[in-house]
Amino acid sequence: MRLYFVIKNLSTSAGGAERVLTQVASSLAERSHEVYIASFDPRNSTSFYPISPKVNLIYLPSSNNTKQLNIISLVRRVFLLRSSIQIYKPDIVIGFMHSSFVLAALASVFLRIPIIGSEHIVMKHYYSRPFQFALYLFSSFFVDRYTCTSQPVASDFPWLIRKKMLVIPNPVSISPSKHFASSSEKIILNVGRLEKQKDQITLVKAFSKVLKVYPEWLLHIVGSGSLDAPLKSLVSFLKIEDNVIFLGNTKDIESEYRKASIFVNSARYESFGLVTAEAMSFSLPCIGFADCPGTNDLIKHGYSGYLVPPYKDRVNALSCVLIDVINNPRHASLLGRNARDAISSNYSLGEVVIKWENLLSLTAKK
Repeated sequence: MRLYFVIKNLSTSAGGAERVLTQVASSLAERSHEVYIASFDPRNSTSFYPISPKVNLIYLPSSNNTKQLNIISLVRRVFLLRSSIQIYKPDIVIGFMHSSFVLAALASVFLRIPIIGSEHIVMKHYYSRPFQFALYLFSSFFVDRYTCTSQPVASDFPWLIRKKMLVIPNPVSISPSKHFASSSEKIILNVGRLEKQKDQITLVKAFSKVLKVYPEWLLHIVGSGSLDAPLKSLVSFLKIEDNVIFLGNTKDIESEYRKASIFVNSARYESFGLVTAEAMSFSLPCIGFADCPGTNDLIKHGYSGYLVPPYKDRVNALSCVLIDVINNPRHASLLGRNARDAISSNYSLGEVVIKWENLLSLTAKK
């Protein structure tokens, strides 16, 4: 089957959806599908994540590569994409994230090519983005199927979209051969974009309280984003610069999981906590908020991790749980082992790719 994936960027984005795309596309190419990935990256740029050499990369450089597109740039991208789709004549077009599947749907009008939109965010994301969601709703008339990462995520979308949604979880391909939760390094790890949604501000404030009890512990933050400078200013204001390490984006995330003793996902909402699942696969005791979709689907409180009660004072609630975990290393280690077992049995790359192949076959026959 000739498959044409579309994503906004691969070279400058180090997010979960980009990682999932490269994993799924590479696996499908290895299973004898003819796979293309089109992006709006500069020509001959390199993907942040590894891609199989069997995958064909297509560059559709636009004059506007900024985060916010104006209407002229939007129309230009639609026509660039349409011309490319007409050249390659795929059996199916798959857009990853709404920034791509909305464009793919508009670009494919009257081409009689099935469209799949792979959603990687929750409905809450669109509450403050009415124009984006209006385009989403309009384009849904031209989309054949959507994927999302869990049933609770699907249930929040309007019926017009929800009726076309199929749950395909994100794969977790990092599979250590043994447990690593016994790391002797006193490191709390956070991985994610430095954005309001991920709420590292709450984590940093909570960690500053932990240091009053355990001053030898470190917080490692992996990722980049618009809150990089404000977070560093907060760390400086709290006078904890020696204990908080900003690592930026890294391609060797595995080594960070191996070094850590505790993982914290402070996000307010997720469609699927990919980094949490990866941390769980390393037997790390993981902490997240009980009211965070995408985290509370993965972590079963008291069995495979810790869910922080969503009290009004989130900082104090998180710091209390962190201190409790540090106080009880044996219990934390047990939960880490349970977490690894849960991930390895439900989110393997092989199982996820089979679900993708079933969806592709179903969509092609429609």
